[in-house]
Amino acid sequence: VIDSEGNQFMIARNPSVSGEMTNKIEWCPQFKPFFDALPNGTCLLCELHKETDSSSRKITTIMGCLKDKAIARQQKDGYLWLYVFDVWAWNGTSLLSVTAETRFSQLGYVSEYVARADNKFIDVAKYYYGQALWDELMRVRMIGGEGIVITKSNSHAEPGKRTARK
Repeated sequence: VIDSEGNQFMIARNPSVSGEMTNKIEWCPQFKPFFDALPNGTCLLCELHKETDSSSRKITTIMGCLKDKAIARQQKDGYLWLYVFDVWAWNGTSLLSVTAETRFSQLGYVSEYVARADNKFIDVAKYYYGQALWDELMRVRMIGGEGIVITKSNSHAEPGKRTARK
């Protein structure tokens, strides 16, 4: 999240063990150029992953420790990457009332900002429709992937809910 004043926040969807929503933006300085380039009033949904081992345990090991140790672990074992898959606000405009297809179309703007920031640690989701969707599923399965997420194009965002995919 980049609020209207330009303050940046990278928070998990769940509170910490102490019940706080901790801002972890400083744990991943490799994302700073990207966040600095984004317009104020932007909220992106993202997932952290490692290029080689994306198990949640590996991510928690890094993000669960103190900032300096998290940075040192990434320098030693490989940096975390950010996978952007949805846009809930862009440049001060909320997108919560629009359909998934409309929100996902905003990812093109996000990709432009990734390119501007020249950030190799940011991946942006690609969405497919019709036959291209099924072709992508087959491609992923053929290379040993588990599958893909399929979302109804007319579904709406539901903040605070962890509902099954639509």
